[in-house]
Amino acid sequence: MKTSTARRLLLGLGALAGLELVVAAAAYRDAIDEPDWTALSEAVADREGDAIRLATGWLGPRARMEIPQLADPRAAAAPDLHGIEDLTVVGLGDQWSDALDRELEGRRRPDRVSTRDVGPFTLTRYRFRGAPTTLRDWVAEPPSLSTPRGPCRPRGGGWACSEGPVAVEFAEVEYTPRRCFTMALSDGTPLSFEAPAATLGTSLRGHVGVTDFNARLRSDAPVRLEAFVDEVAIGSFTTTDAQGWRPFEIATEPGEHDVRIVLTDAVRGTWDRRGHAPGGNRKVCFELRVLDGGAP
Repeated sequence: MKTSTARRLLLGLGALAGLELVVAAAAYRDAIDEPDWTALSEAVADREGDAIRLATGWLGPRARMEIPQLADPRAAAAPDLHGIEDLTVVGLGDQWSDALDRELEGRRRPDRVSTRDVGPFTLTRYRFRGAPTTLRDWVAEPPSLSTPRGPCRPRGGGWACSEGPVAVEFAEVEYTPRRCFTMALSDGTPLSFEAPAATLGTSLRGHVGVTDFNARLRSDAPVRLEAFVDEVAIGSFTTTDAQGWRPFEIATEPGEHDVRIVLTDAVRGTWDRRGHAPGGNRKVCFELRVLDGGAP
């Protein structure tokens, strides 16, 4: 009797789950159909040159499949909202979000220029007053890399250093996707990013974080960043994974200069009951942009 009752309950739960899937699919189909996506794609294409972000987070996977601009790393895994002037925000009724507020990182919200409905979607255009210009993004245009043992060699879309690999890839930092350099070198190895005769603006802006949720649980080792222009130290700090996606901005003199950024991960690997695992999943995530101008 108990087995029969359990079977009936299981069948009932299965039927209910199936019904919910059908109802949800029908509701989703009614809300957004292919012509809606096509119209949105055309409207976004009209805003070529704008940065683009998504305000309705749960819509992300489907939206990135339908709208190429939203799948671009500059939208899907951007470092912040600095260094852009015009911004288009796509939402399902949403014009802004808490996630976008976090991406401001000290900036004021931009001015809203226009809002229009495209089928069920809302397309809102913003402008940042006094926005700095991005002169160079190091993730998109990498400098040369080296360690104390010599230059790192380009290999398979990344670099092979004597002490370990470096790559440009997507990484999770503080539950958010980022596009950055990732490094997993032997303990205490300084990794130098070197851009000789580089054009500088008024600041260097970037972030340092630690990838992988489980690795962050099992390591609090600090990461050191040092910045040099023409071999003169212009800034340094130490951070840990507890500081999440740690932003920094260092003032610079415009012009042509030799730039060097040195990152040092104190201890690679993670700890558990058995002790230290030197491999682990811990990687340092780093990005840097050269900015010029902008309101103070």
